[in-house]
Amino acid sequence: MNYYELESLSSNISKSKNWSPHRKNMYGQKILHSLHLPKAHHRSSRIRFIPLVTQVIEQLIYLENLTVQKTEIISKTVAFQTRIPQKLLIKGKENAGIFHILHENCWLERLDNDYQNIVLVVTGQLTGEFSFFSQDADGLKLHRLSFNKVGIFDLSFLQNASLYLPTLALKL
Repeated sequence: MNYYELESLSSNISKSKNWSPHRKNMYGQKILHSLHLPKAHHRSSRIRFIPLVTQVIEQLIYLENLTVQKTEIISKTVAFQTRIPQKLLIKGKENAGIFHILHENCWLERLDNDYQNIVLVVTGQLTGEFSFFSQDADGLKLHRLSFNKVGIFDLSFLQNASLYLPTLALKL
């Protein structure tokens, strides 16, 4: 999807406001299958795309074309003495929008809604596993989320936790 198609899509999403729930969902799924960010070596394109992609995702959720999915995340407490390098700490998750890109079809985003959800957005035909660490008052935990379809996966438990991504956080 190029920039102009994305811009047009963004302005047309509101037309789905009065559609049936099933039709809205099918429309949202179709968009999620075709949505992606430009490849990493097209940095200038990515910078232009990111706000528009964020806007499309938020509109789809707001108009109930897509829902944030609660999914099973396998969590394991890690020994307290384990030290995670600071370079793996993800910053910027306090601001609304895309804050970390894992792949052109997979990224972390904070929604600009009442709950300020942190979500993993998976688009295209991507299947795999997302692994990450979180640290809060309860200690350090390793989390694994497996996905085999497009979706917006809820990671709201990271609201008040530090997020660390290992080098191979996304396994496809």
